[in-house]
Amino acid sequence: VILPLGLALLLWPIRRSRAQGFYRVTLFSPTVISFSVAALLWLWIFHPLQGFLNKVIFDFGFAKVNWLSNPNTAIWCVIVVSVWKTFGFNLLLYLAALEAVPTDYVEAASLDGASGWQMFRLIRFPLITPTFFFVLVTTVISVNDEVFGAINVMTDGGPFDRSSNIVYYLYEQGFRIFQIGSASAVSLLIFIGTAILTWVQFRYVERRVHYG
Repeated sequence: VILPLGLALLLWPIRRSRAQGFYRVTLFSPTVISFSVAALLWLWIFHPLQGFLNKVIFDFGFAKVNWLSNPNTAIWCVIVVSVWKTFGFNLLLYLAALEAVPTDYVEAASLDGASGWQMFRLIRFPLITPTFFFVLVTTVISVNDEVFGAINVMTDGGPFDRSSNIVYYLYEQGFRIFQIGSASAVSLLIFIGTAILTWVQFRYVERRVHYG
């Protein structure tokens, strides 16, 4: 939710440059590939012996790391892949929202001597809160599903279940050991938890959204 907003704020000032189009394509391209392809690409990057990342850190004099077999790093590898795969769509939403901010408000704030931070906090962010709220709600709803692909291909939930999550646990219960009762109970908990989190967002966050 926050990372694509920060990148959008960095890209928005160069909106009239061809460079922004290049950055948009580069940052959005992971979104259009499947999670399996993305995870296989990162499996090569995180490979303990021939991986690109280990080669780089070894060239700088550091020891190679077994990224996906280390309980302390496996979950962070999954997080990196999941964020890299999904944040491009939210980035484009934020860029579109920033483009829609009326220039009259921005020019008036500039004439009044507003700083860049004040411009964002008092002008731009309040006007893009509908997009921010949409990104927040949809991300909370889909976050467990989006990370499932990375877990399934890269770590299989290991080592010692350190990189697993509740959706992957549901998959293991229902489709590996065929404990249908446990899988049904977990799916119900996921539904209830997602519904409660969505209600909390609509109850307490939407009141700060400025529509129109």
